Amino acid sequence: MKVTPAHDQVDFDIWQRHINEIPGPIQVINKYGKLNELTGVYNGMKAKEAREKIAEEMTQKGLLDPAKTQHAYKHNVALCYKCGSIIEPMILDNQWFIKMTEKPKSGGLSLRDSAVKAIKSKKITFTPKKVEKVFLHWMKNLRDWNISRQITWGIPIPGDE
Repeated sequence: MKVTPAHDQVDFDIWQRHINEIPGPIQVINKYGKLNELTGVYNGMKAKEAREKIAEEMTQKGLLDPAKTQHAYKHNVALCYKCGSIIEPMILDNQWFIKMTEKPKSGGLSLRDSAVKAIKSKKITFTPKKVEKVFLHWMKNLRDWNISRQITWGIPIPGDE
């Protein structure tokens, strides 16, 4: 098993819970989608190319049987809505977030709690009604909203670089 807290939100959460046991977070993919010198023989390879090479090497060593594992695993991978390529998270980069669950310093409700209150008080309604359950589930599991994802074609948010 691998944990890459610099490149995966779930792994970052695992690292936060086991911060004294797991070194890191160490960034191994650069902003161009290539693996860096910390990856040894995979240095300079695009992440996709490295994944394929690693799977090939694992198959040669008998650690992976593609015939048995081809459909055995399901992953939620973020894809670019424009070109369909995998979005490699860069959690350690300079990121900007909107706090969704934290109450503002001035008091009052968080953005999430304001949205839930508007739904429960029927100020806002959903059509069809079943979508309300999906929305409330989403709100329950909400994280802070990253508004500065580093996408090569994106418009950068001005800040200290």
